[in-house]
Amino acid sequence: MNHQIDQTILIPKKQVKYRLRDQIFLAWGWCCAYCGSMLGEKDATLDHVLAKKKGGLTIKKNLVACCFGCNSGKSATDWKQWFRSRPYWSEVRERWIEEWLEQ
Repeated sequence: MNHQIDQTILIPKKQVKYRLRDQIFLAWGWCCAYCGSMLGEKDATLDHVLAKKKGGLTIKKNLVACCFGCNSGKSATDWKQWFRSRPYWSEVRERWIEEWLEQ
């Protein structure tokens, strides 16, 4: 499929992908969901909270804004186990991520 229908406007698939990325980065305030660092164009990534290797889908509720360091460090590890072992872990951020996953 090379497009998606948005109301009555045909939107190319590539544009849908960019819109989804922008929506996620904006929702997280251009900050990493895990460590909270501000994201720039060079280190802004999207993390599959439940890794694709483990059946995670590329859908909005499974993707969070993430810095390159956290994304590569987490890899396919269970996000809670990995996050709780980080020095920047916070209960508040963990709750935000859980709420995001439940949307």
